[in-house]
Amino acid sequence: MAQFARPDSTINLGLWGETGAATLYEAIDEISANDFTDYITAGDPVQDICDLGLSAVSDPSSSAGHIIRVKAMAPSGFALLTVTLFEGASARASFAVNPVTSIFTVYDYTLSGAEADSITNYSNLAIQFDAVGGGVDPVSITWHEVEFPDAGSPPDPVIGSAGQFDPDLILEAWF
Repeated sequence: MAQFARPDSTINLGLWGETGAATLYEAIDEISANDFTDYITAGDPVQDICDLGLSAVSDPSSSAGHIIRVKAMAPSGFALLTVTLFEGASARASFAVNPVTSIFTVYDYTLSGAEADSITNYSNLAIQFDAVGGGVDPVSITWHEVEFPDAGSPPDPVIGSAGQFDPDLILEAWF
């Protein structure tokens, strides 16, 4: 099983605007994307940044399975979107989509073990969207979430730390 952090507050809206919702975070906080029903759009065709707070999740006590997902588009197909996960004021992970496609597409990034291990407070996370370019067709985002493993999930006793089958662990599990 998994737990999900989704937008639950607007920290900095920059020049971004929302369509179909009262706030930026409400436009992209749904469980599954609804594309053109509600979304956010960068307001500055050169560069625009917004920051959204994320709902709290429990510490999964694992560095595996931390996945950032965003569904975005830029009608021109010539924009760059950088997505950064913050804990408080500290950037914990970042990835860039270049170019953003001209149709809504899901982009994801799996945090490295070191990036995941750098998170100490899972109730103080935020996401930043930095859209560059796009000209008259700026970046739009319709959905976002960060997936984490369930808190306290015990490790599989026959899978080693490298995610590979380990026959020695079977013996340990039996004795």
